Amino acid sequence: MNIIADTLFWQNFWPNFWANLIVGVLITSVISFIIKSSRKANAEVTATVRKNQNGQIMVQFGILNSGNISFNPHDVCYHIFVKEDRLEPVFVRKLIKERRMNIHGNIYVEFNEYVKAPIFPKKRTNAVSFPIVSFIVEPLDYLYYLSTIHGVFPRSLTIEDTGDFIDGIGTIKHIRVVQDIDSAEFKTVDPGK
Repeated sequence: MNIIADTLFWQNFWPNFWANLIVGVLITSVISFIIKSSRKANAEVTATVRKNQNGQIMVQFGILNSGNISFNPHDVCYHIFVKEDRLEPVFVRKLIKERRMNIHGNIYVEFNEYVKAPIFPKKRTNAVSFPIVSFIVEPLDYLYYLSTIHGVFPRSLTIEDTGDFIDGIGTIKHIRVVQDIDSAEFKTVDPGK
């Protein structure tokens, strides 16, 4: 009886080995694909325009993590471009290190820095604020791109190797305008105008 069992074992060993290996690889691939596809990174810039206690009109920019992966401190570097004529003239005169860029025939001031706080999924973290001249928001007043550990956002962004030309820069689509405490207007800015 032992001799028959031994021969049957070796006759079935290699087919079973290869079948188990193929099934194991397939199951692992499917599980890996599901886990990888469920982890999506996405981020965008939002803005809130309101008056502060001194009566100055301020714009507050924040980074919204609209994906489902957390960003650690220093994982996100924001590049926010503001039309120079939208900023208060006194504030503009104090800007020394900020770079000026000509985008679509307008002069923009670039504000960039690493976000020093974590950004959790579906949460917003404040980035930078400064004084502006009015509550009026035009489609191309505020532009941005984010350089993160998971890539650049918006995904359509392309930057030449020299860094002189940027294409596909994002417009801030969600701007909340608060003219007084009782009313808050949520604007969706259409960049196609």
